[in-house]
Amino acid sequence: MNTCSVRSVSHHYFRPVRRERVREVGRPWRWLALAVGICTAAACGTEPPVATTVEVTPDSATLVEIGQTVQLVARVLDQDEARMLDAAVTWSSADATVATVDPAGLVTAVGEGETTVTATAGTVTGDVHVTARDERAALIAFFEATNGDGWIVGDGWGTDRALREWFGVSVNGSEHVVGLRLPGNQLSGSLPPELGKLGALDFLYLHGNQLSGPIPPELGDLAALRILSLHGNELSGSLPAALGDLGSVTDLLLGHNRLTGPIPSELGGLGSLNSLRLEYNELTGSIPSELGRPDSLTSLWLAGNELTGAIPPELADLELLTSLDLSGNRLNEPIPAELGGLDMLRTLRLGDNELRGSIPAALGNIDSLGILGLARNELTGTLPPELANPASLTELGARNNRLEGCIPQALQRFRALINPQGDPEEVDAQYDLPDCDG
Repeated sequence: MNTCSVRSVSHHYFRPVRRERVREVGRPWRWLALAVGICTAAACGTEPPVATTVEVTPDSATLVEIGQTVQLVARVLDQDEARMLDAAVTWSSADATVATVDPAGLVTAVGEGETTVTATAGTVTGDVHVTARDERAALIAFFEATNGDGWIVGDGWGTDRALREWFGVSVNGSEHVVGLRLPGNQLSGSLPPELGKLGALDFLYLHGNQLSGPIPPELGDLAALRILSLHGNELSGSLPAALGDLGSVTDLLLGHNRLTGPIPSELGGLGSLNSLRLEYNELTGSIPSELGRPDSLTSLWLAGNELTGAIPPELADLELLTSLDLSGNRLNEPIPAELGGLDMLRTLRLGDNELRGSIPAALGNIDSLGILGLARNELTGTLPPELANPASLTELGARNNRLEGCIPQALQRFRALINPQGDPEEVDAQYDLPDCDG
């Protein structure tokens, strides 16, 4: 508590006085009491409370339907960080076409977009970022674009029931759509760009349907998406580079479609990626060296495309990789010896390409290797005996190459997978390797 000094009072006021003088000296004492007990703010060094901070909760808001509301609360603090309960607060929206706000701080979504809602007390303000998305409208657009009337199950879709009651739709506590699970549900037609408005989407399981047309680049706006499963459809067109913006994605499963064009190098920037499956499409061009960047990648399947050129040695930087399938392409350079440093690799499939050069003995350094597929290439030289080093090796396919020499004793258990097989008239005995003695 602030105090203020009082000018000293003459010493005679403190002298003993006779009873009959009490009334006379009472007046100075009363004056002294007023001087001590009643201070003006300026004389005592205190200041009246002044609004210095406006705190608004929540500090951001996303509205998922037009007409949805959220209540904002403003907390006004003075210069001593004490709450000012009676402070007057006014509210405003920077864009009333996106969201309006009433005098009590109730925000209402009126259109899609983003705006700032401001609470003002005196000369200070507090802001809240408000995003309005019509997730219901986005789902209806998806339903209509994918022939929803022909789905096997479509309970609730297109009705005014809560989104959580629509078949295959998952929502969180704030009613944001966080998942669509509609595999094998006879979806057809194309994926609409409106899917990119489901900003809280965590998983999208649409595999095993008859979806066609391109993958909309708007899917790259799904910052929260972890799993994108579109494999086993009839999707066509090129892979959007915008998929490289899916910073949270762990599983990108796009195999068994009709996708064309190159693999975007931007996919190498997906730092959370565990599984990248692009197998059995019609992709062309070379394998981007950037695919060696995702530290968490465990599965890379690019089989059954029309990829050409070399296997990037940068793939050896994928220290957690357990499965690498590049078979069934047109790769035509030597196998990089650096792949022998993939300590966690269990499956390496490189067959049905045009790979040339010798088989790197370094592949025998992969202690966890169980399957090594090298068949139907243009490989030359001899079989390195080091390939027998992994105790876990159960399959070694190397037939239909241009190998020479003999089969090392430690690899003779794989004889049937090493020598040419098929129609005897089409088998070149030159590449039928004998067993090595001893």
